[in-house]
Amino acid sequence: MTAPLPDANIAPNLSWALLSPKGRLGREAYLLCLGFWVSVGVILNRAWAMAGLEQAGDPEAMAFFFMANPVTLFAALALVWIEFAIVVKRLHDIGRSGFFALLLLVPVLNLAIMGYLAFQAPEPAPNRHGPLPDSYWQ
Repeated sequence: MTAPLPDANIAPNLSWALLSPKGRLGREAYLLCLGFWVSVGVILNRAWAMAGLEQAGDPEAMAFFFMANPVTLFAALALVWIEFAIVVKRLHDIGRSGFFALLLLVPVLNLAIMGYLAFQAPEPAPNRHGPLPDSYWQ
């Protein structure tokens, strides 16, 4: 017996694309979200480098940096959430469980997974995670 398909009543928007792990995300939207994620990450990395903390060996300097710039810590945590949300939705699009996103915690494997998701074809029909990503506009 198959489970009923979820409704397609949620129109995709930017907050859904970046923050919600529910639904499916096509390749084009995934690449756009990934570009946003990388851009914000580069900005945070530059802020880190301008503070003179390229080497993460001094815990006192890191603690001072985060106390002086508390927004940076929240931005870094938000980036982690955004990464997981877009990867889970992309995994849903190819018919896989979102639990595979936990593999992002493995250092070199995370880059391979994100690259794989950029090129893997989606399931050609609605699946248990929702309708086709572009069906909202048809």
